[in-house]
Amino acid sequence: MGEHADEETRQEHIENLATELKVKPDDVIEVEFRMKAREWSLNEMVGDEKDISALDLLPTNSPDQESQLMERETEQALSGATGRALKKLDPRERFIVTKRHMEDSPWTLQKLGDHFGTSRERVRQLEKRALKKLKGEFSPSLLEGTLPA
Repeated sequence: MGEHADEETRQEHIENLATELKVKPDDVIEVEFRMKAREWSLNEMVGDEKDISALDLLPTNSPDQESQLMERETEQALSGATGRALKKLDPRERFIVTKRHMEDSPWTLQKLGDHFGTSRERVRQLEKRALKKLKGEFSPSLLEGTLPA
């Protein structure tokens, strides 16, 4: 669209174009505005001293470095505490907890009962005892803020 001598001529041109294209006049105005807008690269340096790129100014959805570090440290602390706690269980309890809670495809109580040649009720009792022992190994400060409320 070229420049128009006056607003009336411009409006008439917009209406004619909108009718021809079968769109609203507002759509024609929006396209005209977009075509006149300046394009710029996200790599273009901006700011008073031209020391930052436009890309650096875009918001990010990822957590900040401090949050990432805290999360990693918490995961490491939990992993270490879990390893130490599991070592305090007897081998059968450790096997049950591992197979029931740490596998991608957890074992059923029946499968564990068959494995040990006992009832699933006995396996449930052993699991309950093992989980109670594990719970006692984790300090409240370690668990605070890491488990869902």
